[in-house]
Amino acid sequence: MPALRLMFTLVACLIVASGCGRQAGPGPGGAAGGGNVIGVSLLTLDNPFFKVIGTSITAEGAKHGYTTQVVTPEKDLARQHAQIEEFIVKKVAAIVLSPCDAKGIVPAIAEANAAGIPVFTVDIPCLEPGVEIVSQVCTDNEGGGRMAAEAMIEGLQGRGARWRFCTPRSSNPAG
Repeated sequence: MPALRLMFTLVACLIVASGCGRQAGPGPGGAAGGGNVIGVSLLTLDNPFFKVIGTSITAEGAKHGYTTQVVTPEKDLARQHAQIEEFIVKKVAAIVLSPCDAKGIVPAIAEANAAGIPVFTVDIPCLEPGVEIVSQVCTDNEGGGRMAAEAMIEGLQGRGARWRFCTPRSSNPAG
């Protein structure tokens, strides 16, 4: 999990570095209260992966004077769209989201773009035309699988059965 925390610390740093720290008015967060807020909409918080994302962005944002509002649509596109609209009304400094539906969320992202709010995606990319995503942060599942295999090999220290890996048999009875 340390690598995952580091990855999402980098997300928070990207948000700060992209100049999202505009002040909406007097006092912390400005008159609308959103100038120093990062709005985060994560697919679900039932999964520890998404909890780490929210916790890491919150911790790193706090180091730079941001508060974070973490919400979850529980995999409901309409709910996520409403959450993004609420972030827009609050005039948050940035929006980080893990889209429920990469195509279906395009209108909400377009609204955030029109409002001048930078949008970052994590885990699930939105590569659709017509929207601007400042940065996409995702995991390297293949690399993670290799790291897990290396850790298992090291942990076994030469003990355990040898397994022979082969390609699946052809469905062709002749071969």
